[in-house]
Amino acid sequence: MISVQRYMPPVPGLKKYDKYYSSKQLKEKPLNEFKCVQTFQRVIIKNDKITPCCVSFNKELILGSIHEISIYEAWHSKKMEDIRKMHKQGEFYLNKNCRDCVDIIYPNHKIKIPTLTI
Repeated sequence: MISVQRYMPPVPGLKKYDKYYSSKQLKEKPLNEFKCVQTFQRVIIKNDKITPCCVSFNKELILGSIHEISIYEAWHSKKMEDIRKMHKQGEFYLNKNCRDCVDIIYPNHKIKIPTLTI
């Protein structure tokens, strides 16, 4: 399957990028929680990298290279399982890429993100 998605700039909230968002996205009610479904539906191959989602700036979410592992291995990998678990629990904010993605897709969300300590 090949899919094409609309360009989503990685900088939400700037007037010049409003044209890339549907009016529904900009005016919808704030979310109380978010659980991403992409990691349960697909993997993406971009160039030779396998990733769990379509976010184009997700360098830390790379599951592997098609030259090193199979799609089956990527789908069933520990990293993919950990990402799925994080989303099942609604803890997308634990991963900076996932947090940034939610901020882009739902610019008006009001999900309370706990303070993260390192």
